[in-house]
Order: sequence, then C-alpha cells, then structure tokens
Amino acid sequence: MRDLISQNLLHKAKNTFFYFGATLISFTVSIVTYPLFASYLSISEFAAFNYFTNYSGFFIFLFSINLYMFFSAHFFSNENEQSATLLKSLMSLLLVWNVLALPLAYLISNFVLHVWLKVKFDTGQYLLLSLAAVSMAGLKSIFLIKLRLRQQALQYFGVSVIARILGTLLGLYFIIYVRPTAESRFLGVLLAEIITTAIIYISVFYDGGFSIPVADLKRIFKFVWPLLLSSILYYPLISMDQIILERYVSREQLGLYSIGLGFAGYLHTFNFSVYQTLEPDIIRAKANSDLASLFANVKLLLLVAFITTTIFCFSSKHLIGILTNGKFTEAYRSANILAISFLFVLIFSVGNTLLTVENRGKTVFLVNFAGLFVITVSCALLAQFGSTGIAWARSVSFGILAALAISLSLTSWPKTK
Repeated sequence: MRDLISQNLLHKAKNTFFYFGATLISFTVSIVTYPLFASYLSISEFAAFNYFTNYSGFFIFLFSINLYMFFSAHFFSNENEQSATLLKSLMSLLLVWNVLALPLAYLISNFVLHVWLKVKFDTGQYLLLSLAAVSMAGLKSIFLIKLRLRQQALQYFGVSVIARILGTLLGLYFIIYVRPTAESRFLGVLLAEIITTAIIYISVFYDGGFSIPVADLKRIFKFVWPLLLSSILYYPLISMDQIILERYVSREQLGLYSIGLGFAGYLHTFNFSVYQTLEPDIIRAKANSDLASLFANVKLLLLVAFITTTIFCFSSKHLIGILTNGKFTEAYRSANILAISFLFVLIFSVGNTLLTVENRGKTVFLVNFAGLFVITVSCALLAQFGSTGIAWARSVSFGILAALAISLSLTSWPKTK
C-alpha cells in the first residue's frame, strides 16, 4: 500500500513538473528573446503587439465555445472508444464553428475598437492576425483537455512548448528578414499555431471520423450557453481590481500593485499546475460520486497551496527586493495579500469545475455574476485605502466566491456513498 501511494505521489509530482515546466519554459523564452525583439521593434510596435494580444485573448470563449468543458463533463462517463468518438465529433464541430466565428469576431472588434473605444491604433493586420491566432488556440482546447484528463502531461508539455518556441522563432525571423513590425511578430505566432493545430487534427483524424454531431447539437448548446455567459463575466471579474485602482491611485502605486500581482501570479502558476495534475482525479471522483476521493485530492491541493503561499509571504520582501534590484521592494505588501487571493481563486476554480461537470452551467453563471458584483462593490468601498485596500477587497471577494462555489457544488452530492 505504501509503495502504491508513493508511486501515485511520484506520478502526480512528475505531471506537475511538466505542466509547470511548459509555463516556465515559455516564460524563459520570453525573457531570453526580449532583447532581440527590443532591438528591432519600436515602442509603438511593442504597444500594438501587447494591446492586441490582450484584446484578442478575450475572444477565446467565442472560439472554443467551452466545448472542452462539455468533453470534460462526459469523459469519465464514457468508454475509451466512446470518448474517442466524442473527441472527434466536438473537434469537427469546433472547426466548422471557427470558420464562422473568426469573421464574426473581426466585425465585432472593428465596431468596438473604432466606434466604441475609438482606439488610436491603426489596426491594420494586427487585429485579424491576433484573432486568427487565438482561433487556432481555441481549436486545440479540446485536445489539450483530453491530454490532461488522461494525465498525458509529457504530451501536453510538448504541444505547449513547441507552439511557444516555434512562434517566437518564426516571429524573430519575419521581424529580422522581412519587416520589423508587430504584424511580423503576429504572423510568426499565427503560423506556429496553424502548424501545431494542423498536426493535432491530422493525428486525431488520420483514420477518418470527421462528423458534426447534429443529433446532439441541442444537448451541447444547452450545456455550453450558460458557460459562455460565465466566460464573458469572468474576464472583468479578474480585472476589476486594476480597473478601479487606476482611478484612485497614482501611477507609482498602480505600478507597485501590478508588480505585486505579477509575483503573486507566478506563485499561482505553480499551484495551478498542481491543480491541473489533480483535476482529472477530481472530475473522476465526481463522475463516480466518490466523495472520499474528492476530499483527498482537494485536501492535497490545498495543503500544497497553503505551504507554498506561506513560504512566499515570508520570503516575498527579500525575493522582490533582489529581483528588482531594490527598486520595487515595497510591492511585497500587495504581493502577500494577492497571494492569499490566488489561494481562494484556486478553491473557486475547483468549485466551478465541479458545478460544470454536474451540468450546472446556470449556477456557474450566477456565481460569476455574484462575483462581479461583490468584487466591484468591495473594491469601490476599499479604494480609499489605496492599493492595500483593493488587494484586501480582491482577497475577501474571492474568499466569498470560493465558499459559495464549493458549497453549491456539494449540495447535489449524495449524503451517503
């Protein structure tokens, strides 16, 4: 029994390494290549690339239409052969949908950017290239969740790292040898996404099986539409603290808050990698109504997150001081509070996953709607206390949401095994 437990923990540690490693390598590649991009691109080109990268990222919900959540909810209730058929059906549907979704997103974006926001950027090809890259990422979403559910962390690592490195190298090539603009960088990212997405689709459909699940469209739509609304709410939910803070504090305070948020985000990246490792077991526990297994996996997740958060809070002052050459050491105050908020975000994610697997998308929407209301009100009330007040407002808000999501997810569980 002890050997079995040791092997299980070793397997989970290995998977966590690969999930976190994909993010770590991507981050390292960005740091290493940053001076090269900086030597060829102007500040305005950097601004355009970052702006449209962040903007187009909002549309991931439109390009994936949360079909990966439908796949997750039905994965463990099907046999392997049925899961393979479901994978092909949903990926077929997603490919056809994206043919329509990409021009739709482009038309909506042109209206929003030029008529509503009246941005100063000349969108040029930036918008189309960035949206197309996110569309490719949406096409991969179901395949990536399949790798996680089957605990194929090495393959997940490979797909993620190859796409990142290839996109960076192609972007550099086009910038150096074709034209030093943000368009060239976007073109590199898009080609990398097309190549990796094409490889994935060829590997899935090499033996045929491309078919639209016409008979199940109503059932699929009924499942995903509340989740789509929830996704629309989630984006401002996680950004509301910065939106409100910008109105109340100086740029210096906002900068320190952003730095603290960034460092706390690095910690969350690791803890979320642990969650990605345990998520298949959590979903399986729900599918099998195994409350004991669910509690065991959630307790393990919380134990790791609590230990890492505690270590971070005790060392953040020295860590941030060293990494910023002492210039932004005071960011540790916000970082510590925000690290606590990310601990609650992790619990909130568990609750939302359980609600989604239970086919309670409307409940997820209501929880996210309540979250947007709570964090907006709490941030507005505590904004007078500056960045510290906003950080505590974020932590308290996600603490309330975590408790709400978990408690609601447990209401549908049987009282006895």
